[in-house]
Amino acid sequence: MQLLPKHKPDIIVPEIEAIRTERFYDYEKQGIQVVPSAKASNFTMNRKLFEIWQP
Repeated sequence: MQLLPKHKPDIIVPEIEAIRTERFYDYEKQGIQVVPSAKASNFTMNRKLFEIWQP
């Protein structure tokens, strides 16, 4: 994402599901805080995981 190098955020707060949530792990490795965590965001916002997991 080209916005990150330009704006250099300290914190990312995802609000929509139409994003590549797996990238949050890379952002955390770069020192950017993801709230909630990359793991929590990916688990709760990733539609592909919902399709795989069915109770």
